[in-house]
Amino acid sequence: MTGMKGVVGIALGLLLAGAAAAHEGVGTQSVVTTRADHAAGSSQAQGIEQWLAQVSPDRPAMLSGGAFTVSRTYPAAGSASGADLPAQGVAGESRTITRRLPAGDTERWQYVWQNGRWTLGAYDYVSAARNAARRR
Repeated sequence: MTGMKGVVGIALGLLLAGAAAAHEGVGTQSVVTTRADHAAGSSQAQGIEQWLAQVSPDRPAMLSGGAFTVSRTYPAAGSASGADLPAQGVAGESRTITRRLPAGDTERWQYVWQNGRWTLGAYDYVSAARNAARRR
């Protein structure tokens, strides 16, 4: 029985040591996420379309019009520029831009700031009509 108590004691000690290290911030990083919604046809929506065309000329939009949501995630120590679409970013920053049409179609781009530029990390397009046909 003493052997089992020793194993439990060691496991508990390691668990407490790990919790203390995590509490001290060892190996952790805080991030901030901001979000902004922009109505279809607004000057902000037009600006987003221009930004997308500029940073992703090889991934043109499949949709036109619609409302946008822009989300920004960045290290807490980074710049506080909000969810706008700047020409530059900070290390560890990502932006997700989602376009929604009233019929339910969506288009989404995910960018990361690396090597001094915005890099497209993921893109997807979801057709509401196609999804509805699959459900039938």
